[in-house]
Amino acid sequence: MWERLNSTHLTYGVAGDLGIEMAFEDFPHFGLWTRPGAGFLCLEPWQGYISPLGFDGELADKPGIAAIAPGASRQWSLTIRPVRRLPVAI
Repeated sequence: MWERLNSTHLTYGVAGDLGIEMAFEDFPHFGLWTRPGAGFLCLEPWQGYISPLGFDGELADKPGIAAIAPGASRQWSLTIRPVRRLPVAI
């Protein structure tokens, strides 16, 4: 997981094959995970995440929490599109 992002845009794939492009301007964190032996990789923009080890505070103080006042609303935007990755010239 990345708690501090340098970019809110990524392209993932293998050169010469189909990949994905993601834009996630509204998300402050990013998670990259899989399960041992699994045939998948998860690329996930996150607003919040699991409590850090040893966290014993209030929910409102948890890192990554987005507090939304009663009656208020908030939107997050994520765009995913397929892209063709060009072969890399060496």
